[in-house]
Amino acid sequence: MKTKIAIIFGGYSSEYSVSLVSATSVIKNINKNKYEIILIGISKEGEFYLYNGDIENIERDKWLDSKFTKRITISTNRKSHGIVVLDTSEIINIDIVFPVLHGKNGEDGRLQGMLELAGIKYVGCDMTSSAICMDKYLAHELVASNGIVTYIISV
Repeated sequence: MKTKIAIIFGGYSSEYSVSLVSATSVIKNINKNKYEIILIGISKEGEFYLYNGDIENIERDKWLDSKFTKRITISTNRKSHGIVVLDTSEIINIDIVFPVLHGKNGEDGRLQGMLELAGIKYVGCDMTSSAICMDKYLAHELVASNGIVTYIISV
């Protein structure tokens, strides 16, 4: 039985387009013999969709215009470990999430916190680490307070 890995891309962020390019690369290079891939796209407005179309449409930002999307939400039932298709109430279990999101709402701990509350494992830093690293001032202060010399470069 293959491990079900959900790859999340897009997002309610100014980094939306960068995420699409990164996710396409991950999807093309992941071992499909080892993993069952579940694609979850987040629109620029923050809506979650299950996507079952052509991978090339992700990078070209044509995935949402497709007939291959279904509206979903993350299940808050910790026993489900997955997503709920809103039109049918179908539950799709997920073993692990690979978030390929950039910037606000993707790298700042918010998604990680939601996944932790839902009991879904994910790749990458935990919620707290993500939040601290996205706050450049706080990250600098934390590192400096531990005796590591840092420099702030003004642009």
